[in-house]
Amino acid sequence: MCDGSRKQFEPTILYCNGACGMQRIRRNTFYYTDICKQNHWCPPCYDKLKEGDPILLDDGNEIKKKELQKLKNDALAEEGWVECDKCNTWIHQICALFNGRRNKSSSSYTCPKCIIKERSAIPDTVVIAERIQTAADLPHNALSRYLENGLNAALEKAYAQTASERRLPPENVERAECLSVRVVSNLEKKHQVRDEVC
Repeated sequence: MCDGSRKQFEPTILYCNGACGMQRIRRNTFYYTDICKQNHWCPPCYDKLKEGDPILLDDGNEIKKKELQKLKNDALAEEGWVECDKCNTWIHQICALFNGRRNKSSSSYTCPKCIIKERSAIPDTVVIAERIQTAADLPHNALSRYLENGLNAALEKAYAQTASERRLPPENVERAECLSVRVVSNLEKKHQVRDEVC
């Protein structure tokens, strides 16, 4: 654990959904957004919107101009924190390997320092290793299922060709076993943590 203070990510870049054609909304300027903060308009594009006309959002919903809220593009995303239930110490979620989205509601967390303290208090504690998880244990999504099926189809074709060339039955061809494809992350942009300001 870093035992550090606030860590701020690189600011999120906002783009205008209006007539200007996805122009970047500059830092520390005002903009308009919907209640979910998914669609944004720069002031010139906001001025071009007509009061009575419906505005179509990216998710298919429609809103009116008066429902948009004015914000300033000065937000700084900060690394999330989690509190240890034993010692009440606050730790960065990333340092604690704590998934804030998965453990959003009722979950308890014990920091590594408290775990070490508890284990050292009990003599001759034997830690039983759990089965090592593999890619096959991760959940599928549409892309991973498509890629895995494509890989298996290509391998079957290669096995059939090898069997034909060697004049063997297809079941006698050596095969690659236990191949799994999973999509772990599909983010195209990484958020960088800024240097700490002392």
